[in-house]
Amino acid sequence: MKKVLLAVIVMSGVWSVYAGFITVSINKSAIKSAVIRWLQSHNNNKAVQFLEYILRRAWKIAKRIRSGSEAGNFFIPPVMAGTQRREFQDAFRILFCGDLILLEDQVKRGNGSYDDMFEFTREYIQSADLAIGVFEGPMAGSEAGYSTSNYGDGKTLALNYPDTFGEAVKRAGFDLVTTANNHLLDKGRDGALRTLDVLDRIGLPHTGSYRSQDDKDTHSVRLIEKSGLKFAVLSYTYGSNGCTEDDLLRSKDLSFLTSLIVSPSSKNFEAVKESVRRDFDRAKELEPDFIVVLPHMGEQFLTKPDDYQRAWGEIFREFGADIILADHTHSVQPAEISTVNGRRVFTAWCPGNYANIYREYNGDASILVEVYIDRNKREVIGGSIIPMWTCAHMNGNYRPVPLSVIADGELSPRLTTYDLARAEEVCRVISSTVFGHAFNFDMVRERWHFDERGYVREKVSPLAADVRDSRFMRLVNSEGSVCFVGRLGYSGFEERRVSLL
Repeated sequence: MKKVLLAVIVMSGVWSVYAGFITVSINKSAIKSAVIRWLQSHNNNKAVQFLEYILRRAWKIAKRIRSGSEAGNFFIPPVMAGTQRREFQDAFRILFCGDLILLEDQVKRGNGSYDDMFEFTREYIQSADLAIGVFEGPMAGSEAGYSTSNYGDGKTLALNYPDTFGEAVKRAGFDLVTTANNHLLDKGRDGALRTLDVLDRIGLPHTGSYRSQDDKDTHSVRLIEKSGLKFAVLSYTYGSNGCTEDDLLRSKDLSFLTSLIVSPSSKNFEAVKESVRRDFDRAKELEPDFIVVLPHMGEQFLTKPDDYQRAWGEIFREFGADIILADHTHSVQPAEISTVNGRRVFTAWCPGNYANIYREYNGDASILVEVYIDRNKREVIGGSIIPMWTCAHMNGNYRPVPLSVIADGELSPRLTTYDLARAEEVCRVISSTVFGHAFNFDMVRERWHFDERGYVREKVSPLAADVRDSRFMRLVNSEGSVCFVGRLGYSGFEERRVSLL
């Protein structure tokens, strides 16, 4: 009798787990009938009734899980294997941040000093093997007038930064910045050229804009060597404010300043595409391990790449790009790994602005993107994002804060409950945009890793001995059930009852 009951319990438990976590269609009736016939042959009607109850409950759970999964509400991510974790830890790491931009209020708040903007990100930037940023705007000198407008305030938006901002970017640890962007000529050709002089003076390597046609022909493919790896870097922009395509393609005074990509519907598309192909041919002549493309493109504030972005993404991959790090939309967009002709290609469509002054369109959400490269195999093996929320003190400048810093409570004395609520919302915005699933704040980690499958979570560490042997755990283990009352988001509470078997 005891053996029969034990068999019922074990089989019921297995069925519950199976029904609860496997959401494919199965013939439950056939399994149920076979088990019940076996029990009836042992003349145990109570066990039959018990099993039928368990099966009904388990099937209801399975249906709820299936419906939740189909609605996008249920998500069981794969666990990062130990070998993969070690590979990620040992990998060559490229860090990419979005537009390094100063709107009017940011220029004024800095008052000539901008190091505090990197207070919480400096360690990530400096620890990367190769840190790349987008320097979106000129340093044309104070006489040209600094940035006007904070966007959407009715003023004409024209950017110009103090030279000290470039110095702060250099001190933060960036190894390379791209200057190919639509604000390149906000202060005219002289402003664009002076920007290159300042970057050279402070020792910050750059690509994306040039002083002459000879300079462009020589340096539009930038070769970078780090830790025995060679990267050929190409940089493009969809345009520059106040200039036509013909200006940037054919004008004697402007055509050498940057490298242009255009809409597939443009009359210039085929000629531009062929020019980009020649750039890739020149890059391949340098025999790099990786070709990196830095395109400034996409419609503002979209959370998914538009047709323009996808068209050029396909072209870059077709021509041989290994890593595509795009920007411009001022919004977080997905990062992904795909396989093209047998090789993994990493694409980050946009990390958002580095530090955004406005919250409209979730502008205060941003990420740092990391690319992981196997140093020996010389191939992309994965990546991660560092999710961030931008805030400012009354007497300080806007700075992005990693959500992990907020989750750890380090900033509790400096944040309001409204700030915390907004950070929790940013968590959901970033995770749903990048990975297709909204993460609760308790899923915040320093880094969210991913590979070609998407998000992969780190294996949960076992309890430390002092915790496992604590009075609390002894009480938990001695009880048949425990009721946990925990915080649910920031708007209510939920009760969880866990049976301890």
